Amino acid sequence: MVFLLGAFGLSWLFIVPLWLGDGIASPLLQPLAAAMMFTPTLGVLAVWLRKRAAPAELVAQTGLGLGPSKTRTFGLAAVAWLSVPAFAALTLALGVVLGLVTLDLSGLSLYRDTMGVQGANLHAAWAGQVLTGLTLGTVVTMIPAFGEEWGWRGWLVPWLSAEAGVSRGLLISGLIWGLWHAPLTLLGYNYPNLGAWAALVFVGFCVTFGLVLGLAAVAHGQHLASRRSARRIQRHRSNVPHARRRHHAAELRDRRPYRPRRLGRPRLASGRPAQAPSSVATRTDQLSLSEAKCTLLVNLSVLMNDSQPKVNRS
Repeated sequence: MVFLLGAFGLSWLFIVPLWLGDGIASPLLQPLAAAMMFTPTLGVLAVWLRKRAAPAELVAQTGLGLGPSKTRTFGLAAVAWLSVPAFAALTLALGVVLGLVTLDLSGLSLYRDTMGVQGANLHAAWAGQVLTGLTLGTVVTMIPAFGEEWGWRGWLVPWLSAEAGVSRGLLISGLIWGLWHAPLTLLGYNYPNLGAWAALVFVGFCVTFGLVLGLAAVAHGQHLASRRSARRIQRHRSNVPHARRRHHAAELRDRRPYRPRRLGRPRLASGRPAQAPSSVATRTDQLSLSEAKCTLLVNLSVLMNDSQPKVNRS
């Protein structure tokens, strides 16, 4: 709840100037949208401050790091890097098949009308933009994208997966992710011709694309590591025979501090005699008050017997 309040509340707070100004036509759109992308990270930090957890615990719970297999992590990163343009190309192809988009590869009319590019070097400009988007553009956008992903796939997905299961957790997280964009999408962001209906369309996109990103996070294995470890420990305990478990319990009891309950040499729970303390002072400190009195009386009686004169009866 703290995470959602922080992410949603701060997102609306950052976008208020657009609602009071020119909307998505405002020159403040890009910097405010970039600032809004860090609100899920601020939500995670709010949860961390409220729980007062150690930084190492936060890093482990949210999946930061390269994981147990660096090769697999870099492989998944490469797949994610290339899957985004592939997903966009597939969406465009589906629009062409359904008759929603007219694709003009010779004149690039869609690109020209969308970007406002004119001139004879239209194809060169399009190729340069695609190449820049796949390399430098991806690296630059990783910074604000991390602000979102640490919150959605780092915190929300593992929490929902633990509470409602992986499938439901991914669907619910995608729905929340789409609704979080409402401060922008209600203004027509990404779909200027749809107006406020753009918010509903973008929720469908977030649910679909959130499944892809969520499955990649789950495949990374960091979010479910604690659950797998718990199941592994439970399975190990169930396979240990009852006699061995009793033996382990006795060994644990033997490691307790030396606290004798009676005079003499005590015995441990396993039946073996305990080792005597290294010094008399240490043992005396561990004796109870009554035992100390008994020891004092015994020593006094011994001293009195030794002090009496011995009678030679020969």
